Amino acid sequence: MNIFIFNLFFLTPVFVFSYDFKVIQPKVQHVNPDQTASISCEHDSRGSKLMDVRLYRISQNGKEEMLCQKGASCKDVNLTLSSTKSVFTLQNIGPEAIRAAYQCEITVEYNDVDYTKRGTKTTLVYANRAMQLKVPSESEMDCSPLDESVLGWILIGLLALMFLYSCIITCLYIKRTATIWEESNNTFSFDSIQASFPKNTHE
Repeated sequence: MNIFIFNLFFLTPVFVFSYDFKVIQPKVQHVNPDQTASISCEHDSRGSKLMDVRLYRISQNGKEEMLCQKGASCKDVNLTLSSTKSVFTLQNIGPEAIRAAYQCEITVEYNDVDYTKRGTKTTLVYANRAMQLKVPSESEMDCSPLDESVLGWILIGLLALMFLYSCIITCLYIKRTATIWEESNNTFSFDSIQASFPKNTHE
């Protein structure tokens, strides 16, 4: 009897702490034409109580961001819950979201003990090639904007060209006006000289 009690006392915690379950989620999920996608998160735990479920977005550099959690207000994410399956519906999916991965985390309670597991990462892909071509590459997204000093010098150069152009136009206009005035003045002088000489009369 003592041996049975001893085994029951020491083996029960081992049985409890060795409790295991799996979180199942798709490896790839297609993005719908309306820029939405649904990621399902299931667990195979039986006889347990679902305590919490979360969805993380993991960027290419490994940075994690929790997008949604059970009972919380989620931005651009809708959560549908059931006893063993949760569905996260992502909305307004953009290029940054396409390049990231998504991972579910589920916490269940079994024999008054909480257990937390994560699933395999899910990546998003567009359902058709045409939509995929709209996604800019990472190098295009990482292009840094022009420095303000560079923009300033470009603006100064454009203003200098405009000033030079206006000066050239003004000089040409002044030269043309002076030429016309000089020609008019010479014509007037020639006519005056001719008028000063008497006309020859033949008797």
